[in-house]
Amino acid sequence: MKCTNCGNKIRNPINFCPYCRTSLNQIALTVSSKSKSSLRKYFFILILLLLIVTTFYFLSLKDINFLMDKFSSSFNKFKTYTTSLKEKSITSLPKTFIEPKANIEFILLKGGCFNMGDTFGDGDSDEKPVVQICVQDFYMSKYEITQGQWLRLIDKNPSYFKDLNLPVDNVNMNDLLVFLSHLNQNNEKIKYKLPTEVEWEYACKSGAKGEKYSGTSNEAELKSYSWFGTTSAGKPHHVGMLKANSFGLFDLSGNVWEWTESDYSPDCYNFMTKGSHICKGTFTGNKVIRGGSWNLSERFARCSARRGADPLGKAYNIGFRIVAIRQ
Repeated sequence: MKCTNCGNKIRNPINFCPYCRTSLNQIALTVSSKSKSSLRKYFFILILLLLIVTTFYFLSLKDINFLMDKFSSSFNKFKTYTTSLKEKSITSLPKTFIEPKANIEFILLKGGCFNMGDTFGDGDSDEKPVVQICVQDFYMSKYEITQGQWLRLIDKNPSYFKDLNLPVDNVNMNDLLVFLSHLNQNNEKIKYKLPTEVEWEYACKSGAKGEKYSGTSNEAELKSYSWFGTTSAGKPHHVGMLKANSFGLFDLSGNVWEWTESDYSPDCYNFMTKGSHICKGTFTGNKVIRGGSWNLSERFARCSARRGADPLGKAYNIGFRIVAIRQ
């Protein structure tokens, strides 16, 4: 026992501290008080533990499962949210990218709404009525597909005008499906396809800018953007030699007609709406081609100009470009 007054250890059982003369009863009372305080603390902890154990014991299995389900649901929601953020950061594509198999450069076209059809009042009947259409983001090849890019995937060059930097021509829809199947093979994140005529016109008009030709609405400036009848010298030209439009796309007007995946109907626009791009009406069995070509007048180079072509036919002034969308 220690003296609470002087701190010296008391060896003999006497009634007072031999060092400071403090009463032994007072010392015992102090020690006892400390012991009781410690006992109360441990007793309180024991009671708390017993309450917790009892609570869990009396909870039914159903209640426990309910609590576990709630926890699991909250955890899964958090996991899904964090996973989606991670996937978004991984799969978000840049403003441009290059497809590695055929070395095709793509440009991101941000979605929006535009007026589709003859907005300048000098078009044909199949370009009317003008209808407002909205599209989602998509990628389009910066240039018309060249013969060099074609030969990276297909053994034979079908083109009438032979040059690796010229747009591939003399191809029909069956040929294009073979080309696209090679691009899409073993590709789970991106799908390559022909543009719809809605996507094509949106790209040509630079979206909401609504240009008459690709890059300009001024006919006097068209020669800076397009190879057509009076500027082409009677032949197609290397892709990308003239100016690009506001999206950064080349040769949408002129050079060669471009296939789309859309079926041709002369009264199609009567059935199209802002939210539905499905073409109905009087179908002819043809596919829509767009953009005009090197051997035709500037009238055919207008963004709204549309023609139908036999999907199994081939011509030395029809080529194509493609779009890419995330799957």
